[in-house]
Amino acid sequence: MTLDSVNIKELIQKALLSLEQEAHISSSFKALITVLLNLMQLLLEELQLNRQRRFGKKTEVDTSEPIEPKPDNPLIPVAAHTRATKTRGRKIDTQALPRFKVYHDLEAGKQQCPCCAQALDTMGFDSAEQLEIIPKRLYVIEHIRYKYSCRKCQKSLRHPNLKRLCLRL
Repeated sequence: MTLDSVNIKELIQKALLSLEQEAHISSSFKALITVLLNLMQLLLEELQLNRQRRFGKKTEVDTSEPIEPKPDNPLIPVAAHTRATKTRGRKIDTQALPRFKVYHDLEAGKQQCPCCAQALDTMGFDSAEQLEIIPKRLYVIEHIRYKYSCRKCQKSLRHPNLKRLCLRL
């Protein structure tokens, strides 16, 4: 037998009315039963509220209008539907922010090939941006790591990776 909240509320109201009509029950016992029935009604309302919070509608999104993809998210055709590409992290335009460049280079003694001891030539660099947020100030630290290669044995070498000091956004 399942009872929904409407049936239970009706049963509580009927019990309260029939309790008032009973003459042979003492007044203290009537008061106790009334308190218990009111408590049962309060707990039922709390249960309904918790169920609404847990299983109810989570957002106020109007589903009648179709959601259009953002123009910065290109669409990828897939058999039967299209899927937007996933972007990693928060995309912020950092072009207008002030920049501080930190150069990471090998020491002069380590700019030799480990196998043939010939001098290494610079062949380029890797660049990584780190967004620093200080209250009322926002700037970018650009880490530049030089890459070297040996002309004789074609081995490449670069500055070791840095430990990231901040969390990714």
